[in-house]
Amino acid sequence: MIQEQELGLGSKMRAIRVKRGLLIREVAVKAGVTVGLISQIERGRVNPSVGTLKKLADALDVPITSFFDSTGPRVGPVIREHERKRLPQASKGVRYSLLTPDINCTLEVIYSEYEPGASSGEFMFVHRGEEVGYVLSGVMKVTVGTESYVLHEGDTIHFNCMLPHRVENIGSTVLKTLWAITPPSF
Repeated sequence: MIQEQELGLGSKMRAIRVKRGLLIREVAVKAGVTVGLISQIERGRVNPSVGTLKKLADALDVPITSFFDSTGPRVGPVIREHERKRLPQASKGVRYSLLTPDINCTLEVIYSEYEPGASSGEFMFVHRGEEVGYVLSGVMKVTVGTESYVLHEGDTIHFNCMLPHRVENIGSTVLKTLWAITPPSF
């Protein structure tokens, strides 16, 4: 029998959908995506963007972290690297790790890595709250509204999340960043 931590994103999504007694068609309508997309995600053929994952999580009435790798129970205030909740490659060439225990905190901290040329997705995000991004290494382009900003190692950006925003690695090395988001959006 497959253990929960061995399930991929699509398998976890399907398990949640089936447990809730929902058809793919019902989830697709609620999320505003196609039946084909959900089918491909559940079969592990495509990796959805974070925006699509958020829509699917909302349609399934679960936090987006339900799709993260499972880790054992955590004891105390320290989160070891191996205990982080990781989101399987939400966008091609992008990896996210949740540094806070879960999304039930008032603040969410995310570590992300973007391969050269990778971005947070084709579409810009809009959600309530505010974000602070810090570049650990690499070169990051952040578009907020109609303005674009290029940030280098040590630079920080802060913005209202109700403004459409998008992140991309415009450098030739892996971009490593930290993000503080309140309230949690994952």
